Amino acid sequence: TFLTKGFVAIINILRNTPLPTKASHPRKDVYERDVHHHPLYINELNHWSFYPEKKYWVWARNSSEKETYQIPTNSPYSRQPFNNFRLKNSTKVVLYGSSHLREIYFSLIRLERGLKFNEPLEEEVRNVGSRPTSGIPNQLICDKEKSGWVDGMYGLNIQACGFPGKRLVPELGPNVAIGFKTFLHTPDAERAFLGFLEQKSMADPNVVVVDVGIWGPRGKRIGDSNATDFVMERVDELRYYLDWVSTTFSKAFVLLIYEKDDWMFQTLNEFVQKSSKYFFWRKDRLLKTRPTSMPCEHGCGGPLMEVMARQLLEFLFLIHNTEITK
Repeated sequence: TFLTKGFVAIINILRNTPLPTKASHPRKDVYERDVHHHPLYINELNHWSFYPEKKYWVWARNSSEKETYQIPTNSPYSRQPFNNFRLKNSTKVVLYGSSHLREIYFSLIRLERGLKFNEPLEEEVRNVGSRPTSGIPNQLICDKEKSGWVDGMYGLNIQACGFPGKRLVPELGPNVAIGFKTFLHTPDAERAFLGFLEQKSMADPNVVVVDVGIWGPRGKRIGDSNATDFVMERVDELRYYLDWVSTTFSKAFVLLIYEKDDWMFQTLNEFVQKSSKYFFWRKDRLLKTRPTSMPCEHGCGGPLMEVMARQLLEFLFLIHNTEITK
């Protein structure tokens, strides 16, 4: 159809390689081949790497000079409108994670507007974090050791330290939401975020993007959810969170961003094997191939996060050309 051809043209701009034209109702084996050979999938990242060019940072498949993502170092910057990749607002997308995941959200907005990878964004967009959305945190409770890390309890003791930030993302159109996630075991924060999604009719997303391991396990940090001396083992905290994601968003595609912490790798790998709708997004491998001269700010904000944002856009397009989403 004319609409499908338009989407394919957009993807061809994003990546300098033709995409195969898919039938309206492809077989499931077509879905398995295409989606699980997408660049964000665990096996594929072995075959991709960064390299610099005069006017671009390039993330490319090693075996093909045609399959690339090019990030301009200077203007002009092309727009990659979010809605063009999810069939005009029909897909509900939820992002839930740390400030490192938030950098993908920033990159999506920059791509939406045709901005450089490090262009500053307005405060309303940036204000999704561990700082309380209202009130003043009780530093004696939130930072007992006076470390200056007063946000360390956010998502644990909400009454004293405040709720982690969350918002709808109108900059990317309707049906997009983001929430801030601190430690692995934060059931109070999870309940609050799910309540927010239900209130906004976003509790049944099609795609959920989460990250793990940046804040790590909560350990002995005791909040309202855990008022006893019981402390979960770190693997149990990780399993708690993965179970929450899989049961709360049971019908969604889940993109799980992994960046570091070898101790959790096996558990994460076992999790993504449970369903063909779970994907292991190996940010660690992008980081491994990053040239030292490439800008890499907080959470490696910059060209690398723009590549991840483009991968997400392409993934949204790809799943809508398969029968599994019908």
